[in-house]
Amino acid sequence: MEPLMKTITMAATGCLALASMLTPAHAQQGGAAVPAGAASPAGGGDVFATFTDQDKSDDAVAKGNEFLAKMAESYRKTPAFTDVMVIDVRTPMGNQTQELSMHFGKDKAFQVEMQGARVTILGETLYVERMDVRDKFFSAPLEGDPIKAADEIVPGMVPPVPQVIFRYDTVAPTDLASAFSLSDTIQSPKVIGFRSADGKDHVLMEGQGGRVVVSSNSKDHLIHSMDMELQPPGMPEGMKFIMEVRNDVKTFDTLPLPVQFEAGKRTKVSSIEDLEPKPVAVGDKAPNFTLKDLDGNSVTLSDLSGEVVVLDFWATWCGPCRRGLPLLQEFYTWAKDNNKAVKVFAVDVMEREPEIERIEKITAYWAKEKFTMPTLLDLDDTVRADYGLTSIPLTVVIGPDGIISAVHLGFSPSMVDDLKADYEKAAQGKG
Repeated sequence: MEPLMKTITMAATGCLALASMLTPAHAQQGGAAVPAGAASPAGGGDVFATFTDQDKSDDAVAKGNEFLAKMAESYRKTPAFTDVMVIDVRTPMGNQTQELSMHFGKDKAFQVEMQGARVTILGETLYVERMDVRDKFFSAPLEGDPIKAADEIVPGMVPPVPQVIFRYDTVAPTDLASAFSLSDTIQSPKVIGFRSADGKDHVLMEGQGGRVVVSSNSKDHLIHSMDMELQPPGMPEGMKFIMEVRNDVKTFDTLPLPVQFEAGKRTKVSSIEDLEPKPVAVGDKAPNFTLKDLDGNSVTLSDLSGEVVVLDFWATWCGPCRRGLPLLQEFYTWAKDNNKAVKVFAVDVMEREPEIERIEKITAYWAKEKFTMPTLLDLDDTVRADYGLTSIPLTVVIGPDGIISAVHLGFSPSMVDDLKADYEKAAQGKG
């Protein structure tokens, strides 16, 4: 799990890549720029334009600061709560959606799940698991402030979101707006507006690098949504990107399922790096698999011995993946029309929906795009784990001898020509 804010910041600067720690997978970006003042992705319009001059008056600013004080107090005093954050990001490199699930229990017990990883804080111990690495876990003792200590051990693994910051009381009462800085993506944010509408209260904050509207209500004073417009360092003037967060918050006296860690069959490793999968590389024997396509037909890699095989790992939520699929289709059509001895498969991975919904969604997408190439379904992400995927899209070319002859990470507009060249080399045994 690459830290959320690092994901966003690196995407914005065109450098989204593998973090040095725990990164089950990410979308390598590519796409069109988002102009300044772009509307909210949810279709809510420009939320920043709804603040009038009166909403930005000194009195409104004072009310906004008072509201943040009540919000911070509510996060500290609520006995237990869960918060599922759906995060939509529109960057100049494409779009991406992530889901982050947090559980806050008594005695400051905390657990966060995101991108196939789980981080747990219980008492004075930190635990880290990858869902696709079933035989290992990492743990370390925490001294002093648990959040600060955890961040020193695994920087960025505990998301620097206001819920965590307020819960663990790690921000000065006179600087509550800094809880919304996203690890200084927005530098020195300050409250500049406050308004009440539609049964909700909205606080407008702005700093160098962006602005944010956080929406809550006077009943629980917890965050229900955040809309952000950001321009991190290195972005061209006038180019911004949008992040929209929607929160499903539930409060309890006691969590229905307590925050806990059970090692089970996992054994402890000595470093976070030991949890990393090993990505396949040129020269490796391609891991065998059997997967089904959309028609329910099984495809076994070892049965394709003697032919070149192209695997393109993708997901419906991955914008760069969707941009690459038409190019993969073009290559597939070229190979078929020219009787090339190559099998081409898209391989769908890392989806969130249950199996039936997932198949229906992909089938509809395939029909809409008029794709004729097959796509295989890695329903339990076993193949993703075997291939050590840490980013998508990822294209793997396998020679007739079953040895990987080429690996391409991320979207490339030259994909068709690249694959043609890869095929010729692999077919001639020069991969």
